[in-house]
Amino acid sequence: MPSQNRLRAQKEFQHVFKTGRRFNTQTLTWIVTSNDSDIPRFGVVLAKKNEKLAVNRNLVRRRIKEVLRVSLAVISPPGQDVVLLCSPKTAGLSFEELSSEIKEGIGLLNVKAS
Repeated sequence: MPSQNRLRAQKEFQHVFKTGRRFNTQTLTWIVTSNDSDIPRFGVVLAKKNEKLAVNRNLVRRRIKEVLRVSLAVISPPGQDVVLLCSPKTAGLSFEELSSEIKEGIGLLNVKAS
């Protein structure tokens, strides 16, 4: 995912957690708020409590970021900050299952934003 589409600073994450609206898919919690630009930005949170091994946490993050990178064109309206909170079950999903869940969430994101 391009760096312009990533949430990086702790301050950015805190802003989303404080002001965002939440909705859930099967294993992901989506927290969404608007931003001042017309670029969607994403952050992924996968707690050490949910997945002990860093290798597995990073694998899940990479998979999520890849699906989001491919799906950037269909996200509307584009000026949103989104944080994805992963549940313990997220690490057990295959790439295809994770991909379909994220695409379902993007569909809900587009509906709730309009």
